[in-house]
Amino acid sequence: MVPSPQDVSDKPTQVFTHTVARPRTLKEALAVVRPYAVSSNLRAWFQVLTASLLFAALLGFMLYLGLEHYGWVLLLSIPLGLTMVRLFTLQHDCGHGSLFTNRKLNDAVGSVFALLTVTPYQYWRAAHAIHHATTGNLDKRGTGDIETKTIEEYQTLPLREKIFYRLIRNPFFLFGIGGFLHFAIKQRFPILHNNLNPIYLKSVHRTNAVMVLALIGIHFTYGIGPFLAVFLPAIWIASVIGFWLFYVQHSYHDAYWQRQKNWDYLKSAFDGSTLVNLPPVLRWISADIGIHHIHHLLPSIPNYKLRACMIENPHLCTPREMKLKEAITCTRLAIWDEVNEQLIPFSEMKERLKANRANEPALQNAAE
Repeated sequence: MVPSPQDVSDKPTQVFTHTVARPRTLKEALAVVRPYAVSSNLRAWFQVLTASLLFAALLGFMLYLGLEHYGWVLLLSIPLGLTMVRLFTLQHDCGHGSLFTNRKLNDAVGSVFALLTVTPYQYWRAAHAIHHATTGNLDKRGTGDIETKTIEEYQTLPLREKIFYRLIRNPFFLFGIGGFLHFAIKQRFPILHNNLNPIYLKSVHRTNAVMVLALIGIHFTYGIGPFLAVFLPAIWIASVIGFWLFYVQHSYHDAYWQRQKNWDYLKSAFDGSTLVNLPPVLRWISADIGIHHIHHLLPSIPNYKLRACMIENPHLCTPREMKLKEAITCTRLAIWDEVNEQLIPFSEMKERLKANRANEPALQNAAE
């Protein structure tokens, strides 16, 4: 059944109780969800305008308060940061070509939002497409994901690289300044993205150039220092929440990671992505990206149809639901046990390594 044009949040969605066989192949699963991959310009513009107006109102009021009322500015940084997450998730849909019906319109809106989220649009779109095509593939890590190493790989690293890996996987670093460094700093330097086609790196230069021009204008009107004092805390809040959302969508104890020969797209979507059930306000902020298993199955489904797709097709799969408590504690998970196929914290690594080496044949089979 194709969902109605009205937003699923406007009224309860019908839940089907008849028994339907669970799809066994990718083709069967796509046949179920493809009717929902239909965009609506009306709903897209409503989402874009409401988020944009809220962003402009909050930022404008914060700039009006300025440094003289900086306590209120910092307090308002929270809703502004949350609104930036909303803008980024809409930019994310534009990158998949799903928010609007027209590709050029998606790219235009996504490029504008990229300036507000300080994330180069074309580069991020290309990297994110690779993420979708390789999620859970141990032989194709490194683009659009959070670096994850296996126990055996970690053991072969020199001491300096071991320390660095522990640092970047430390939750206080990852969700403290890691996200901010990624969005505000790393995105400014195309040399750090040389694993992609140079054509996509041009968006990094364009984004940087427009940001510089904007800052020049701000310098002669409001002042760069006061502006950054107002805007940077919101960027930090948005990056922390954004990194956390991305992390919990794929990082949990029984996550899905396989070598290329055993990797399967359908399993990577259903077994390698979570269902993060959030309160209504956070669902709006994240544009229902918590329904991540369906999003990874077919990224062309717009955010405003993900929930209808899930509710109306309970037979599709039994999603890996992430509860709030686990969504917090799973941030300790940092290294992949390839033999037992589990993501574990560093504290369990020595014990697992000892047990794995006692079972060397299984380790060799997993590495082939």
